Amino acid sequence: MGTKSQLLIVFLFLFGVINAQDTSLYNKVEEGWQSYVNTVEMDQSALSQEENPSPSSLLIAGRNYALNVYSFSFFNVRYHQRGYENFPGRTYINGVPINSLESNNVQFGLFSGMSNVFKVEETSEQLAASDFTFGGLGNHFLLSTSPTNQKNKLRISYTYSNRNYQHRLAATYNSGFNKKGWNYLVSANTRYSKEGYYPGSYYNGFAALLSVDKKWRKNLLSFAVWFSDFETGRQSPAVKETFELTESNYYNPQWGYQNGKSRNSNVGRSFLPTGTIRYQAKFSEKTLLNSAVGITIGKVSNTNMEWYNAPDPRPDYYRYLPSYYKNDVAQYTQLLEDISNNKNLLQIDWDKLYQINQNQTDGRALYALGKRVAKMMEMNSASTLSVTVNPFLELNTGVELQISNQRNYKEMDDLLGAKYWTNINAFIERDNPSDISTIQNNLDQPNQKIVVGEKYGYDYIFSTQKFTEWFQANFKKRKWDAYAGIEFTARQLKRTGHVRNGLFPNSSLGKDPTLTNLNWNGKVGLTYKLDGRQYIYVNAALMQQPAMPNILYVSPATRSFRNDSTIVLQLKTIELGFVMNTPKYKMRMVGYFTSISRAGEFRYFYDDIHQSFASYRMTDISRKHYGVEMSFDWNFVSNWTYSLVSNISKSLYNNRPRLIVTSETNADVLLDERVYLKNYRIANTPQAIVHNRFGYRNGGKFLVLDINSFFDRWSGLNPIKRTTTALQDINPIIQNDVYVNTLKQEKLPNGHTLDLFGGYSILIKQHRKTYYYIDFLISGNNLLDNKKIVSYAFEQMRLDTKGYDLSKFPNKYSYAMGRNYSINVSFRF
Repeated sequence: MGTKSQLLIVFLFLFGVINAQDTSLYNKVEEGWQSYVNTVEMDQSALSQEENPSPSSLLIAGRNYALNVYSFSFFNVRYHQRGYENFPGRTYINGVPINSLESNNVQFGLFSGMSNVFKVEETSEQLAASDFTFGGLGNHFLLSTSPTNQKNKLRISYTYSNRNYQHRLAATYNSGFNKKGWNYLVSANTRYSKEGYYPGSYYNGFAALLSVDKKWRKNLLSFAVWFSDFETGRQSPAVKETFELTESNYYNPQWGYQNGKSRNSNVGRSFLPTGTIRYQAKFSEKTLLNSAVGITIGKVSNTNMEWYNAPDPRPDYYRYLPSYYKNDVAQYTQLLEDISNNKNLLQIDWDKLYQINQNQTDGRALYALGKRVAKMMEMNSASTLSVTVNPFLELNTGVELQISNQRNYKEMDDLLGAKYWTNINAFIERDNPSDISTIQNNLDQPNQKIVVGEKYGYDYIFSTQKFTEWFQANFKKRKWDAYAGIEFTARQLKRTGHVRNGLFPNSSLGKDPTLTNLNWNGKVGLTYKLDGRQYIYVNAALMQQPAMPNILYVSPATRSFRNDSTIVLQLKTIELGFVMNTPKYKMRMVGYFTSISRAGEFRYFYDDIHQSFASYRMTDISRKHYGVEMSFDWNFVSNWTYSLVSNISKSLYNNRPRLIVTSETNADVLLDERVYLKNYRIANTPQAIVHNRFGYRNGGKFLVLDINSFFDRWSGLNPIKRTTTALQDINPIIQNDVYVNTLKQEKLPNGHTLDLFGGYSILIKQHRKTYYYIDFLISGNNLLDNKKIVSYAFEQMRLDTKGYDLSKFPNKYSYAMGRNYSINVSFRF
């Protein structure tokens, strides 16, 4: 069969299928090992330049060690390279795109706990040319579970840690290719902790994978199925007063004792089984084809407290803290003493909640544990074709189709001793007790009695389809390389409501009209080769991105009302870099400038002014990001290396965006005006970092010491505080201090951490050509036990609009772990 016929069959197969259709990755010691190996291994192409009469291209001149630093060394302070927190880059598993169509984020729960078998097959940095994706802002990764990419025959490992989980037991077996061209990989692991680093938190997970390769001639067909099923009890940020009262920066308000045992109210669960099929063909030395299709069916959920006509059950509610009574010395002193004598007063009193429910004669629950569920069905596919026309021209093209149906609803998880929960909106009932229709969450089943496992509250589906087609041409000459690429995308989005809401009876139930967005992206790049070791390059791009569903829809849980359907994010970016690669050292310096306009943000919160849950959509946001990045690797003595990564940047708002606030208890728009955000900083991510690494490696042992420093961090903002409405009762002359402090964005403390990684591999037996090893790996983070590092912080959405007392609703904080470690021992051959 000819090459053209094979190509046609593959594309027809792909499109036929298409048309038919915290836990953290970075907590694994194995990644510390891989990070080190990537650092000390000198790139072979750089070492052989003197034998090459024509300088090699920058793409094959060496890896960028800094990528490991961004993802591993600064994850505890939520570092986002260049401040692109809403642009996570594109990630593919076995050639299949996995970025969510609802949020654009990567769902790491998809493969949580399986970093040892999800290998990075290829990366693409920012705007660089790539043969597996068009790219864009952020760094892009192609992960693979193919047995062909796994090195060991058998690996059994055990990890003990004091982080999110304490114990991890994993086993992986790779059969190797047999005479008929088959190769399979099986892997399974379990993770468990009764209590994690944060009090009241816990982790319980199991993951398994089966991956099969079939190889014939120059073709490779890969099948993979896997799942990661885990449950975790979470922690949440709190105000500084609670940390002081409990004498710990790790106070967690999400848990309490029930019958003497710890119980968490914020439990996250994830189960997303996934399967992929990938076909790779090398029709000739000049023509490569990759086609893949994948499907994910599962759900993600998170529990939360519900209460009706009863006191707030959250132990850190501001009226339960001593500061609320600061003007009443007696009550303030008494509460302070009570908490000092019994710290459990700041934890959930589960026994009390059960007792209150059981005292209700009609069996109705005043307290319950609800569950917010996202049930997903995603089918994603992609195909790329690379053709080398001649030594000076390479063409890459690709198509992608993503189809997503995500059903969002609430489900009753636990009635806490009661018999049923009434499916009404308590806030509307409080304001309009005689209106029996508007209070209904489901107007077609009024006063519905909900039992465990039944849906209540809201129930709707986002159906999204996205088609992408991209082209890229790479030009290669002796002294320069260049590329140009263009991408076209078409997205269709539709909301389908499954309940008729009493407040919005005509706009909550049924299918909405389909919304279609057509966009394009373009990028170009030029590299000048000073010689075989030094390069100067420039990349630039103009890009568009349609607004995410939660920005377009004002309140999708209750109604179909949309913002301007033409909202499309506009992006302009340019970067200029210098790269030097020698056998002894590597250096990279990059300067960049990015302008983003018409972006959006959203958030749910409790609105004190209207005393109900509300949400805000901030649109027409302009931002600018600029800075300088530098990395340096030096193999200064045999077996010894030194690495430096240093970035200085500015990421800030550049205009006065539009803010729309809506309520779940009111059909009117509560607020629609401009926000004074110009020159405020993008939140939490450090805008300056310095990373120093000293490494030693000799045969089967290595030792790495990291010194990390981060600066220029800012808390998250409450945009309502920066509106005319919120500030209208403040006289900026008479109340200048109040005015300034209300508008001020808090700068978070700078910080430093010291990390240590080590490993030792022992050959215990050799049988013919098989070598048996025992590996010991250890990682220690924040060795100086600095417990004052703020992981992230934000301003509360609550606002004292009467007295403008900022201490009434102060900022909330979450602190990074102190000294934490992981010890791993494994057997492999």
